[in-house]
Amino acid sequence: MSGGAADAGGSADVDPAVWWLDGVRSRIALHGDVTGGRVAVLEEVAPRGTCSPLHSHPEDETWQLLEGSATFWIGAEAAPRRCGPGDAVFAAGGTPHALRVESERARMVVISTPAGLERWVEQLGTRAPDDPPPPRERISAVARALGVVVHGRPPEG
Repeated sequence: MSGGAADAGGSADVDPAVWWLDGVRSRIALHGDVTGGRVAVLEEVAPRGTCSPLHSHPEDETWQLLEGSATFWIGAEAAPRRCGPGDAVFAAGGTPHALRVESERARMVVISTPAGLERWVEQLGTRAPDDPPPPRERISAVARALGVVVHGRPPEG
């Protein structure tokens, strides 16, 4: 049984729990709908240069790198932390954070506690890798609705 949304529909050859957002492939391994909202687990594969803005959201976010390397900034003034396979990083809800993929690609597990981050992927991502990214206005509206705050560009380093 897939941990994705039960009503995703689509063709039989499309996994409804796999989404593309800004070049990042996200597989919703465990959806908050099946955990009573307690936790969501995603597996993400991101290409070199993928970089999130410095942002925060109500959920705690934990990453574990499975392959590749990435630099994380946790806290608005924090020094960068370079991580590789096996490393885990935690950002408490409300804490500004960012990451940048340094290797050719990075594969990581992302854990949202409570659940909620999977909804960002569902509401902004597509199930077709060739679809254009969502318009900035839609990103802003979804961010407001989900309590995501963008604090600016990631720090240099």
